[in-house]
Amino acid sequence: EWTGRVVLVPCNDNQHDRTAVEIRRGTRTLGFLPRALAAEVHGRLVEAASQGRAVAARAEIFETKSGHLTAVVRFARPLTIGAP
Repeated sequence: EWTGRVVLVPCNDNQHDRTAVEIRRGTRTLGFLPRALAAEVHGRLVEAASQGRAVAARAEIFETKSGHLTAVVRFARPLTIGAP
């Protein structure tokens, strides 16, 4: 188990979901936000990225028995983008 900060990154080029949002720790993609939640925050994340800002959130990362990672991500809703 790991607890710390992750970055939420909009994936505009995702062929399966144009509003997909990656959950990253460093350069590693841990997974994606659920589709409904991603659609809700995607626009704000694109806005932040266009301004050179990254949006961080707290996360708890768990490894399952099969070796897969599960992330519980916590952030304020509605998503607000602060000053750089």
